[in-house]
Amino acid sequence: MRNDQRCTTLFAEANEQSLKTNMLEFLTCALGGKARFASSTLLASQRDQLRNHGFGVGQFDVLLQHMKSVLDDIGIHQETAASAIALLRCHKYLFERRVSEEEEDPALADA
Repeated sequence: MRNDQRCTTLFAEANEQSLKTNMLEFLTCALGGKARFASSTLLASQRDQLRNHGFGVGQFDVLLQHMKSVLDDIGIHQETAASAIALLRCHKYLFERRVSEEEEDPALADA
């Protein structure tokens, strides 16, 4: 994703390591892996951290494309790869802005 023009704003920030850490924690939790800490709001917390980096629905779609490509490149069985992508896709709603969020902060409506 680093060299993808659709995601340049994500990596424009000085603290790229923070973005990578938040993304890793989100993916680990979203795919059912062992989280660094247990919390019922872990996905929402990671979502908020990623949003702070400019990660939204469009970047989530790009992430899915890159994940599929990587899984294909490393030879993951197609059914397994499809299951992983489907599992990630289930979490797309986390990055969709809700009307209530836009009402709280009108600047979000333009995001």
